[in-house]
Amino acid sequence: MIIWGALLIPLIGAAVLYRQFRRRMTWWEFFIPLMVSVAVIAVGKGVTQAVQTHDTEYWGGYVTEAAYEEPWDKEVSCTHKVYRTERYACGDRKTSKTCTRQVFDHYAHSYDVEAHSAKWYAKDNIGQSWDLSKSEFENFSARWGHRTFVDMHRSYHSIDGDKYVTTWDGQYSTLQPTTRAHSYENRVQASTSAFNPPSVSDQTKTRLGLFDYPDNTDGLHCPAVLPTGKYEGEEKLQKMNAMLGASKKFRLWVLVFKNRPREAGRMQDNYWKHGNKNELCICIGVNDANEVQWCEVFSWTKVEDVKVQTRDFVMHQRQLNLNELGDFLKPLITSEWKKRSFREFNYLTVEPPLWTVMLGYLLVIGATGGCCWWVVKNRFTADGSARQYPFQQRRNRS
Repeated sequence: MIIWGALLIPLIGAAVLYRQFRRRMTWWEFFIPLMVSVAVIAVGKGVTQAVQTHDTEYWGGYVTEAAYEEPWDKEVSCTHKVYRTERYACGDRKTSKTCTRQVFDHYAHSYDVEAHSAKWYAKDNIGQSWDLSKSEFENFSARWGHRTFVDMHRSYHSIDGDKYVTTWDGQYSTLQPTTRAHSYENRVQASTSAFNPPSVSDQTKTRLGLFDYPDNTDGLHCPAVLPTGKYEGEEKLQKMNAMLGASKKFRLWVLVFKNRPREAGRMQDNYWKHGNKNELCICIGVNDANEVQWCEVFSWTKVEDVKVQTRDFVMHQRQLNLNELGDFLKPLITSEWKKRSFREFNYLTVEPPLWTVMLGYLLVIGATGGCCWWVVKNRFTADGSARQYPFQQRRNRS
């Protein structure tokens, strides 16, 4: 890789040192510029690659319990010393001057009181938790129809706070979806392989109305349909993401393009780089009457039949019906879906961008120059003895 070509710089530096200053250096000092340069390149390449391959997928789940913890307090160990002012004679024999000083008297107390305020939070089936407001907790309690008292058996000072918990009643109608953003390594998006689709320009994105991932993808509310709030049946697809998110490692996006050409679906595929590794993305073109005009489906799954069946089902709808789509997809995903492992792409090489290569060369030049200056100016010589500086030589002669 071109970045490792920067190692020629410390090798040239070592050659110059050997030619001009070899009598003022020990043998191991010739390797310092090379070792420092290797470290600079390795760290820089590692950081650059981590940034290039970083990607985010979205894990679906559902709330299993919500809790309210009452305020409470506890004793924490500490010591506070109390001092008194003492006067003492500080003059000589001819004067009677007095001074003051602070003298330890006693301990005020041996503990402080640490207060804990009330808190409300929710937990889901994939082990994530979120803070709630009081009204949100009360809403869960009312929706699920119960709450349970839990004695915390705290070691408290004066306020014994306990907990109230409400758990999901198992009814589909009361299920609350959750979504958590999760980072993973995506070497495809940073590679030059055929798996990485061409980039989409801003002009094309605007012309075709392509979608970005929504901002609210980490919490209790995350859409499954874009644009949001315009199509009946979106709630059913959100709940499908919740129920199949953990068990099938699955995430669904339905992207509806109104009065856009089929090209929009293909460009959306390129824009999202075929989607995240756990996603099934369905692009649907409709007209003003909500009639289906075209459908493009993309995903990293190896089960091509999932994409084919989904596309055929949508195309056989006269008008877009997301409720029917959800009823069709749930058994299909449950039986057929398989998420692709991105470990298959570990063989792909990731080249840093040109500006980082140039920066790397500049850093190596600076590191080599600094190391060369140090090995020439330090006290070690070719025979292993410590070089004496002029001020030391004058002191020895004296």
